[in-house]
Amino acid sequence: MKSIRLFLISLTFCSLSYAQEIQLDEATKEACDKVVLYIYDEILKSKDKYQELSNFAENVLYENKYGIYAISYQYNDPKTKTTTGPYEFLITIVGMDDKLHKQSGFEDKHYGFPVLGLRTSSFIRRDLRFHHYDIDRPIRKYNELLYDYQQKFLPLQIALKSDKDTFKVGERIEFEVTVKNISNKNYRVKNLGQETLFFTIDDQEWGTRPTDPQAAGQDIIIAPKDFIKRGFKGDSFKSPREVEIFCTYNVAYKGILPFGRLKIKIVP
Repeated sequence: MKSIRLFLISLTFCSLSYAQEIQLDEATKEACDKVVLYIYDEILKSKDKYQELSNFAENVLYENKYGIYAISYQYNDPKTKTTTGPYEFLITIVGMDDKLHKQSGFEDKHYGFPVLGLRTSSFIRRDLRFHHYDIDRPIRKYNELLYDYQQKFLPLQIALKSDKDTFKVGERIEFEVTVKNISNKNYRVKNLGQETLFFTIDDQEWGTRPTDPQAAGQDIIIAPKDFIKRGFKGDSFKSPREVEIFCTYNVAYKGILPFGRLKIKIVP
């Protein structure tokens, strides 16, 4: 249920050409709305720190053709009498193939989510001598929500599981990786190992090895609704901390790799 009051506004700095109508389910719309509202809240929190955000308020929100929240903002410098301020931006989520035509002087950035058929697009015009707020920062931050959300629609789903969530300093981390085929077709893949799985912690590679022997590079067929799994043992840690293990599976779907996470705690 959308509770924020919306205002009709005119987009003076870009026009949108829809390549093909995209049918979005309510869950996907809600996920997109959540991203835009988080971006809105993040910008709002910075309002008092940047003069160019002084006009930023609830009236910047509107709904685009897909019924997804978007943000259109224009700052009018009180020192000038011009109706078009030197600082303005648009943030919207549209179809991957939709065309957005901007006026000259605008920078544009696009972040695609091909499994969803959507992308986040932003357009900004500013004078870097006076306007320093970086709208790309909250966009990158909350785009992670859509990046995670699109994982639900990949045919191969990956999950990490451990028998315990607490390990001692110096103790090797044992866990299990499962890949499930949720589609209606067979998938031929390599067995789970160094060729197909990549483990990181804090964006740094994390050393692991399988706990059971299997032929390197062996092909495996995952039937519809079936799964494969394998145990792994990872490097230990020298000091107490909370750890999030990030595992990427090297079998792309529409250019997106499945991934899974496992959170554990290291104690003395």
